[in-house]
Amino acid sequence: MTTVRMSSKVVDKILENAATAFIKANPLKQYEETLGDRIYDSALVNVIPIFQQILTLDEIDSDSILDVSSHIDVSIKGMETNEYPDPGGSDFSYRPTLTKHYSSISVPTSTQKVFFSRQRNVEISSVSDLGQEMFQILEYNKTVSENLDEHIEKVQTIIESCVTVNQFIKAWPAGSSLVPEDALRKANERSVRKQAAEDRRTLVEGM
Repeated sequence: MTTVRMSSKVVDKILENAATAFIKANPLKQYEETLGDRIYDSALVNVIPIFQQILTLDEIDSDSILDVSSHIDVSIKGMETNEYPDPGGSDFSYRPTLTKHYSSISVPTSTQKVFFSRQRNVEISSVSDLGQEMFQILEYNKTVSENLDEHIEKVQTIIESCVTVNQFIKAWPAGSSLVPEDALRKANERSVRKQAAEDRRTLVEGM
């Protein structure tokens, strides 16, 4: 009988599935388009009239000066945003942790907004209403990220105590949903064969 061992491929897939299931049950807060609109209107209140004026001047090639985008890159004064997870998505097949923000946060807007070319980054105050609103989202998502790390650590502890898939399922029955289908199928087939062999042995001993 072939034993279904906890290969690195199986372990990686279990951890990927564990992270995916955790975030599905504990979703990160997203940056709403309305928030992006308010940040744009507030941060660029003195510049928006200039954009509008440039767009009306035929003698100026506005395409060489202006850009449009449905996202605005936001920095919060005095905050290191790269310490916080990016709710835009993470590739758990690479590692079962959330991807962090870069130096700024990309916030969607409800419509295409006008910017100076390659200058979509704006800075807002951490004590402003908008800054506090973003800070609350960042802190919530950071807590989810920390809880995910703890969850994955517990899953890894169970994995490290097991040599085979069957041992893993026996140690943590709920974890069977995280095992790759092919490995789970082979483990179940082995269990069926083992039970059948035991039944035959019992029958023979009883004769």
